[in-house]
Formats: sequence, structure tokens, C-alpha cells
Amino acid sequence: MKKLVIFDFWDTIVNYNFDPIKANSLMLKHSLKNPDNIDAYRLGMEIKNVFTTIRKMSEEIEVPFASMHYYVHRKLNLEMDEEYDELEYLFTKEGHSLSLVDGVKEFIEYILEKGYKIAILSNTILKSRTQERILKELLPNIKFSFIISTSEWVFRKPNIRIFNVALMHANMDPQDIYFIGDNFKADVMGSSNAGMTPIWYNPNHKGKDFNIDCIEVDSYQKLLQYFKNKD
Repeated sequence: MKKLVIFDFWDTIVNYNFDPIKANSLMLKHSLKNPDNIDAYRLGMEIKNVFTTIRKMSEEIEVPFASMHYYVHRKLNLEMDEEYDELEYLFTKEGHSLSLVDGVKEFIEYILEKGYKIAILSNTILKSRTQERILKELLPNIKFSFIISTSEWVFRKPNIRIFNVALMHANMDPQDIYFIGDNFKADVMGSSNAGMTPIWYNPNHKGKDFNIDCIEVDSYQKLLQYFKNKD
């Protein structure tokens, strides 16, 4: 019997629209020193270039927000007035329009009522604490058993190592775990390789990259009905 549902974070629980000018303008408001008069556009381009370079070097290694931004800030002679944990939260909160994916709240409430535990495993440069703060604002009465951020564990999905971290936290057999995510390679292939049961949240009806058995739904309303029929 399944006991745990692990969710991906971005585009699986939380929708987001990123405004780089707004986010980097906020960053510059927290700069104690900006001797070269760096503007939000220049700061954003520098961060984008570094991020792109990192991804070209490896798709399965994560670099934390603080490390990447600190490197860029020092390169541009910027000195900040806040610790990077707080800057990370502000950058995410103020630079993104964040909202719950349609139907996810009702689905989570149902499975919790049925006795499942819930958790997060996310490919992200953010710390788990930042994700937790966001979730508490969007889902104030929901408690996750654990939140795993790849920025704190080096490896990104679909690398088996990060799924083994989740299994270590869960302390249960993989066959007792559902994994829900929107990215076929990272979420479906990764969780299947780890022995979990993948659920592909696929609202845009993308094609499969590989022939892997999974539960596929295009809405949480349909997933909720699947669980009701199963229970």
C-alpha cells in the first residue's frame, strides 16, 4: 500500500512567472555599494550568462542561489546589505508571480485525509527553507514531511542519487511512494529508476521521451478522481 506522495515543486505545486527586471531591481535596492552603477538589466544578463554556463557544464549538478549570486555580485563590485538567505527569499517572492497549480490544494487535502504523507523533491537553486516559506504562505495549514532542494544535495533529478536522498528521508520502500512531477525526464524517468510509482502531471499534453510506465493526468481534478476510484 502506498504511504507517501512526493511532489515536484515548480509547475507541479506552484506556478510562477518571473520578472527579471523587478527581481534584480530589488537586489540593487539592497546593495550597499554599486560603484559602477550597475542597473537591473546588466545584473540580470550577468546572472543569466552564469546560469546558462552552469547548465551547459552539467544538467545534473545544482549550484545554490547564494553561490551564483555572490559570484556575480562580487564580479560587478556589488556589496549587499542582507544575508543571502533573506535575499534569496525576497528575490523569489518579489520577482515572481506565485500561485498554486489549479486543483492541487484539494488533491493534497484529500490524500492527507486518507492517511498519506506528503513531501517535496525539487530541482532548484533555492534552499528548502525558502520553498518552505513559500508553501506556508500558499498552503498555510498543510504540513510536508520533508522538503528536499537539490541546491543542498548537489545532484539534480533525474540523477538516482537525489532520489536516494528522498528515500533516506522517507525511510520506506520505494514501491510505497508515488512521485508527481511535470517533467518527464526528471520526474517520471528519475522516480521510475528509483523504484517509485511515477505520476506524470502533463497539462500541456507533451509527448513521452521514453517508454516508461506511469500514471498520466492533465489535471489534478482527474488525479483526484483516480485516487477516489482507487481508494
